[in-house]
Formats: sequence, C-alpha cells, structure tokens
Amino acid sequence: MRAKYAVISTADFERGAQVWFHSYIWARFAQPSRLLYARDDLARQRIYAALAHSIVTFLKAGVPALEAATLDVEEIWTRCLMLTYAAELRAERETRARHLAQANLNAFTRLTEMTSPALTGILEKQENGCYRCLTSPFTQRQAVRRWRLRRWQGRILSILRLAKATLTFTNSVDYAAWKIERHTGIRVEITPMLRRHPILWGLKVARQLLRRGVLR
Repeated sequence: MRAKYAVISTADFERGAQVWFHSYIWARFAQPSRLLYARDDLARQRIYAALAHSIVTFLKAGVPALEAATLDVEEIWTRCLMLTYAAELRAERETRARHLAQANLNAFTRLTEMTSPALTGILEKQENGCYRCLTSPFTQRQAVRRWRLRRWQGRILSILRLAKATLTFTNSVDYAAWKIERHTGIRVEITPMLRRHPILWGLKVARQLLRRGVLR
C-alpha cells in the first residue's frame, strides 16, 4: 500500500479552491473525492463548500480556453484536465485525462449540470445533453494567456516542491523515478551523483526528460 498526502490548513484549502490562480488545488478536487473524517459538522460543511467551489473554478478557468462549439461532457472535462496537466511538470500522457473523464463520466455529467447555474455566459446546456461553449475570440485569447502563465508558474512551483521533497523525506529520488516509470514506462537511472546531489542533478535529469517529451 502506498499513500501520498499533504497537510494544508482549512483556510488555505478554501482559498485554493476559490481564488488561487494556479490549479494545484481546484483541479484535483473538482474530481471525485471522499471525506474520510471531519472533526465536526462545521468542518465538514467547510470542506464540502470548498469542493463545490473547486468544480466552479475548474470550469470557469477551463471552458473559456476552448473554442466556441458544442461539446459533450467527456470532451469538456478531458480538455480542461489536459490544461491543468500542462500547468505542472506532469509525467502523465494525454490519454490519462481521457481515461479520467471516461471513468468518472456519470459524476462529471451530474456535477456539470449542478454547476451550470454558476456558469451563465460560459456554458449553455443543449437538449441532447451536450453544452455549447459561449466563447468569443477575445475571451479565448485571454484564457489561453492565463493558462500560459499557469504553465510557467506551475513549472517553477513543481521544481521548488521537488527540491523541498529531497530535504524532507527519505528515498525521495527513488519515489520520483518510480513515479516517472509508472506513468511513462521510461526508467530513470539513479546514479551515485544523483543520489548525493538530488537537486542539482535532478534539474539536469528533468531537462533531459523535457527534451524527450517525457515531462511536459
């Protein structure tokens, strides 16, 4: 069994779901998740509200970057998820977004419909269950620029997180290599120099993977 976890305050989680520019929180928690424990009803309601805001923020940020067209729910979520993947140093292939959209299609269909009243002027539901993206060339250009900024911001933040991880817990180099191989099939050789100087040599390895298209 493996578990990946992070510790974050409730206040930061709420801000991350609503007002953070980068998609780090709201892109993850727009997807189905489960609350295993809450201290009390107030904490539970705050988390549920933040999860709801994550879905609204996710669609408000992603849909304007799509062209004006009628799309089904699977296509909308696939393409919006791809935007969020591009905003980080991701090892996942583009097919990962499609898989997530297909595996959670019933949930995404229900969530999109429930969120649609908050998306007036962005999405318009059609009789066939699809949605028309109410995007103009101007709003699309603006949205694309914002996602470019998120991409650069995300790369910097990802590098800083990886650097911090090497100083925070043991076997961080092995974990990073395992994650890359798990998602891409590419094996990263862990040299003595990489293990001894994980930050400096890790940047070199990351650049090589970016050139090969393994990381995007």
